[in-house]
Amino acid sequence: MGCIHAPMVAESRSLVSVCQISQGPADHGMFDNLEYLLPSNYAAAVHRDLLKAIKVDWQKTSLDRLRGDNVYAAFYRVPNFKAMVKPLRLGHDSVRLHYQGVTRLPLTASTTLLLVDEVPCQQSSVIPPEMRATPPEGMEVVIGGRGEHCSDVCRKSGNHACLSWLASVESPANTYSISFPLRMCKDGYFDFLNSPEIMEEYFGCERGFGLEIGQDLPAYVVGPEEEHYQACVINFGSSRCSGRHQATARLCPCFPQS
Repeated sequence: MGCIHAPMVAESRSLVSVCQISQGPADHGMFDNLEYLLPSNYAAAVHRDLLKAIKVDWQKTSLDRLRGDNVYAAFYRVPNFKAMVKPLRLGHDSVRLHYQGVTRLPLTASTTLLLVDEVPCQQSSVIPPEMRATPPEGMEVVIGGRGEHCSDVCRKSGNHACLSWLASVESPANTYSISFPLRMCKDGYFDFLNSPEIMEEYFGCERGFGLEIGQDLPAYVVGPEEEHYQACVINFGSSRCSGRHQATARLCPCFPQS
């Protein structure tokens, strides 16, 4: 028997489940009522669980202590997800098995643990705004050129700011000594840029969106010779400042260099 995973169906706005019985008679009673998996019902249920969930620190809490008729919520950000695998006994290091940034883990028949992405890929996520992280102060979003990695993009953006200011000032009789902070890219902040809404704001994404895994993502396909020219690619994995691809332009999180 093969069934489409319900949250994935909800993401694609399809029907709840499509099951193929490979052999033997179908016992429809075994599935009970699946209406809770309809997109609107499932989203409402996840939202209700979030509002009543007891927040736990996954770095300090043992799963064995989460008991009773309760819903618990452990918050994370994508760059730190792999660190959760062992303490939470996840059995995988992928962030794919979620619904709009929320993964439900039934611990017992009455106890549920929610893994909540503080920076969900969809801004329209079921996660309430007050539960989401915001970009840190000082972070500037900079668009890179074709084939550039973000370390170069951020460094150049700092130089450009300095040159632009100098060009706007008339040559004085005196000589000024002014320092401009250089900018640097930081690996742990690409999740703030990894959403269709953000990418569309900066690039347009005329031909829609794709989902891939790559250290050079999120990115916009700028090569006219590419099959997915003018499409934006969202990342399912972790991003690095050093990542780059000759067919794309990146969106980079830049910070003043201390």
